[in-house]
Amino acid sequence: MLDIRAQVLDAVRAELGEHGYDGLTMDAVAARAGVHRASLPADVLDDDWQPLETGSLQGDLAALNHEIQAALAAGPPQP
Repeated sequence: MLDIRAQVLDAVRAELGEHGYDGLTMDAVAARAGVHRASLPADVLDDDWQPLETGSLQGDLAALNHEIQAALAAGPPQP
């Protein structure tokens, strides 16, 4: 599963580099990574990941956005 996660994260970085955030789509990432679109969230998330509970939807979404940005900046997990 780590290889798939690395492929997906590499595909996200490549798509962002070529098309920016406005052009980033799940279909393009899935095609580039060679996985099915529906499997993307499961491929990227850790098995023990739990969403943050901030007390508001806006806070939850902001926290999730920050978590995703941090994960993309950190790069793929090391074996």
